[in-house]
Amino acid sequence: MAVTKISISLEPVLAKEIRREARLGHRKVSTWVAEVIREHLRQRHAAAALETFEADHGPITDEELAEARKQWPFPG
Repeated sequence: MAVTKISISLEPVLAKEIRREARLGHRKVSTWVAEVIREHLRQRHAAAALETFEADHGPITDEELAEARKQWPFPG
């Protein structure tokens, strides 16, 4: 896989936490950061899709959510 190296500046406390999290997950810092960013973008895209759906079809009801949870159980 091709990669592009970038440089960022962080507060020391944040950099320390990132290194700790990466170490706990047995990952390189760049791998951990990429995973976190990828998940953030996935959530943003899902939220945008939900907004579009609700704009077209109206708000999702509690009943629809309950039915969805029966068919696709997930935490929360």
